[in-house]
Amino acid sequence: ANVEVQNKTDKELVEIVNNNNYNLDEESLLHAATLVNSSEKRVEIYKAAAKANKSDRSYNNLAVEYLKAGKTSQAKEALSQIAKKEDNYYNNMGIAELQDKNYEAALNNFSKSSLKEAKVNSAIPYIITGQYQKAVQALNGSNTYNEALANILTHNESKANSILTANTPEQAYLRAIIAARKGDNSKAKAELSKASENNKLAQRSKNDIEFAKL
Repeated sequence: ANVEVQNKTDKELVEIVNNNNYNLDEESLLHAATLVNSSEKRVEIYKAAAKANKSDRSYNNLAVEYLKAGKTSQAKEALSQIAKKEDNYYNNMGIAELQDKNYEAALNNFSKSSLKEAKVNSAIPYIITGQYQKAVQALNGSNTYNEALANILTHNESKANSILTANTPEQAYLRAIIAARKGDNSKAKAELSKASENNKLAQRSKNDIEFAKL
């Protein structure tokens, strides 16, 4: 029988699971998983919760943990155990197919989920496959990096610029592209200086045709 733990503190729950004792009710296990720092430990907890409860919720959480770690085949296996396929299932399966570069399958799954993040996620395969206008539509109003990128790819630089308000290397890189297109080379160089704090972006900028005239 599962242990009654409604009165356990967070500290006590962590101590219990760190001692590899997963004989807890599902809610306590799922909460305990949010309290530990190790992905491997979270996987163990979600596995225990899923096995004991045959719960779609636990299998979904297990799949998410695998997806975060890039363990796509394990994520798909966890998702295959889900009895009632709803919004979270389709969003997570879409991410799994995206990781496997099955872009049509990813889009098919995202389209079956009513979650806002599924709509946002659908933009990624649209961008990868060159369907930029569909990406813009999927991302409209999300105010995300990908929305700015999609607008740049469809040459709506003013819309993209209004989204790019964060002082991060990634957003600076996109602002540099916009400045370069406008012929504002000094601003483009300043933004690239910020972007170059990210080594990958620094290397990419050297071969990016957007900056050929700098």
